[in-house]
Amino acid sequence: MRTARLIWLAVLPAVLLSWVLLVSIDAIFALLREVDEIGIGDYDATKVLTYIALTVPRRAHDFFFGAAAVGLLVGLGGLASTSQLIALQAAGASRLRIAGWGLSVVGALLLLVLAIGEWVAPAGDRLGTAMVTAARDQGAAVSGSGIWFKERDAVWNAKFLHTPSAGVIELWSVLRLQTDDKGRLRQIDRAARAVPIDGAWVLHDAQRMVLNEGKVERTKSKRHEVQSTLEAEQIAARVTGPRQQAPSELIRSIRYARDNGLDPRSFESALWFKLSYPLVVFSLCLLALPFCFGSLRTGGLGKRIFLGTSLAICFHFFHRAIINYGEAQGYSLGMVYLVPPLIVAAYGMHRLLRV
Repeated sequence: MRTARLIWLAVLPAVLLSWVLLVSIDAIFALLREVDEIGIGDYDATKVLTYIALTVPRRAHDFFFGAAAVGLLVGLGGLASTSQLIALQAAGASRLRIAGWGLSVVGALLLLVLAIGEWVAPAGDRLGTAMVTAARDQGAAVSGSGIWFKERDAVWNAKFLHTPSAGVIELWSVLRLQTDDKGRLRQIDRAARAVPIDGAWVLHDAQRMVLNEGKVERTKSKRHEVQSTLEAEQIAARVTGPRQQAPSELIRSIRYARDNGLDPRSFESALWFKLSYPLVVFSLCLLALPFCFGSLRTGGLGKRIFLGTSLAICFHFFHRAIINYGEAQGYSLGMVYLVPPLIVAAYGMHRLLRV
């Protein structure tokens, strides 16, 4: 237990401090980007700070993998530089046991991170997006019933936003309410999905109800075009993407897509990202651990921080490149998300045993 206590006291503060620093740096860059938007509508400095604060939980979730690697290297590397790791091994603690206690710190914090990703981060992003769109007076709102948009004589509602590829936006489970010049409801359109094409929206599997002098005319069509000033680019800028949603929300989106014969791949990719996140964290930590028993016996704090940051950045871009290539080639999402971290984890474990 003394070994565990020593390692926890060394690693836990290092991981927490690294976590705070990484999130703070990202929040500062986001703040600098948002400052340029001050003055649009009622969007002022107070709302900018509130928006950044609401997105901090999501940033904390996304940057934990880097903080875990840096914190392990700083904490255990500090023990190595003072020869305490050698003393622990001389007292009978194996490298695997020391590494296990270090990973237990990461695992305990990871439970908190997963809870943030499920409940706190998505709620914060929704509140922040709703506040920004309302302050900028952009005719959009985000609520529990989906996304709402206002144009000249119509109101749109979509429960899901789908991005099948870069620059392409689709609305799923669509409701459109159209009024006449006096503001009276004249037409109701429902559709499984809506796709923008040349200044219009094409409604697929659509149902239309026209209210005319006390009568209701109902029609159904596989494909129906609606002229609209609603632009897909504006929609994408106002709402949260699949990776900012909770796993439970992504599962509902995937179920809806499959039930209606739609392509759920973007939501499936975001879900695999969430499910594979713990494996990514532990694989990166296993990649970093061998350095604690080797090269980090010499060198200062700067060396440990630089090494941890470099490993996190290289791993992130390596994994991201494989994911993008795999999605473009149509490979299994489970394979492209799980195989690279497993390979990295196996390599890290091999090096740890051979140090």
